Amino acid sequence: MDVAYPSVRYAGDSLKHPSKLTPLILLDLPLSAALDTAMLPFDAVKGRRPKTSQAVMTPPLTKEESAKVIEAAIRKAAKKPTGELTKADLEKVMVMDLQDKGLTSVKGLEKLTQLTKLHLSNNHLTDVKGLEKLTQLKQLYLLDNKLTDVKGLEKLTQLTGLFLIHNPELTKAQIDQLQKALPKCWIRIKPW
Repeated sequence: MDVAYPSVRYAGDSLKHPSKLTPLILLDLPLSAALDTAMLPFDAVKGRRPKTSQAVMTPPLTKEESAKVIEAAIRKAAKKPTGELTKADLEKVMVMDLQDKGLTSVKGLEKLTQLTKLHLSNNHLTDVKGLEKLTQLKQLYLLDNKLTDVKGLEKLTQLTGLFLIHNPELTKAQIDQLQKALPKCWIRIKPW
């Protein structure tokens, strides 16, 4: 830090040792540095991520590249790096995290019929075609995509949580229609 404040050294130590952080240490720091220093240990403890609207998106993949990324994730989750993926292998996969992958397609996920939780946030998806086959899904995260269509999601009657925050092209009418079809599902469209 270029600022010559006596407590900067102590504030730096507080990042390594949060118990040393005291109000006295913060008194002669500039306000923004004091706030950042005071909050960093607490944010680290809570494991906070950047807000989704501030997330840096991975560049979009082609549909073929998206399919390869999805297959690799399925293989990792099924613990089967090579060989044919059998129905039994696919049924083992109950949770899938494909956040921040640059996906433009969900092709390949339709085989995961026992999936209960799916994270697809921060991608480049415009539709969710194929996800209607995942009838066991309880939680679906589609934050920060480019969705223009949610057709098919009304068939996911087990859904209890659907997160569509930061998909500005979705209309209120589309969301209302989806909520009507899924009355037991909590559909989140606005940030917290």
